[in-house]
Amino acid sequence: MIRRAHLSGLATLLALCSATAAASAQKQPCIPPFCFEGGVVIRPPPVHVPTPQIDLEAQARAAAEARARAEAEARARAEAALRAEWEAHFEWEARIRLEAEVRIRADLKARLAIEARGRPDPYHGVPSPVSGWSGPPSVRYPRVELGILAFCAGVWSGSGKPFHIGYCPSYRIRVNKRWGFALDPTVLLMKHERLQFNTLGLHPGAFVSLVHGKNEIVASHLFALAGLDAWFPANVQERMPDAFLGGHTGLGVHLADGNLQIGAEARLQMRGGVGDNPERPASNMNQFRIGGEVRFQLAMIGF
Repeated sequence: MIRRAHLSGLATLLALCSATAAASAQKQPCIPPFCFEGGVVIRPPPVHVPTPQIDLEAQARAAAEARARAEAEARARAEAALRAEWEAHFEWEARIRLEAEVRIRADLKARLAIEARGRPDPYHGVPSPVSGWSGPPSVRYPRVELGILAFCAGVWSGSGKPFHIGYCPSYRIRVNKRWGFALDPTVLLMKHERLQFNTLGLHPGAFVSLVHGKNEIVASHLFALAGLDAWFPANVQERMPDAFLGGHTGLGVHLADGNLQIGAEARLQMRGGVGDNPERPASNMNQFRIGGEVRFQLAMIGF
């Protein structure tokens, strides 16, 4: 009787557990793969994430090191900028000193050259004790310079478009190294409007040397000159003034090598016609005119 009662209670307990499990399975849905048929639920184990420990001393030490490094870099940049400024200053000072030395050296060299040109070389022409060679002879004054192959051309102001071209030899006497006289004849072809005529001219004057050749062994010089002009018509005198009178001033240069020379001149001229011929074009040519002339001496002899 008691055994039957135990079996009946055990059956009732099993039925109650089955009903409870079925009800629990209906209330909570199954999430694969953690559930199986029959109402058994397998839950995953809990995950524990360790919380990192914060080292305050390490953080403070890192911040101090970063601050010290930044200060060192700033100090290095300041020192580099200061060093660059001093290097620029030293470079500027060296450049100024070098420019001053170059300028002073060039000025001193120019002064020495000027003094050397102004003083004759007392040893020039003395034969060498080794080779026996001696330099060219010194230039002696008075000196005569003849321009045997030369030509000139010029133009004049005013109506009629006058111009001239022709043979212009030069005869010069250099009294000393600085002063000299000129007696320059000319044979010119002049043109005024449609009228062409020949003239014989004479152009006396004086000149002064502005720049000389080295020492007294070269006769080259740059000079300024001034003088008088006279042109006399050689043909068609009945329609011409009796003469043209005027003056000139200008600059010239002669380059010498021993006794041979070449040269060139530029002159500013003025002229007017003289005579009582009232016919044209004589009356027109008598007017005062200003002109310019260039001369080229292609072959000169000096001695």
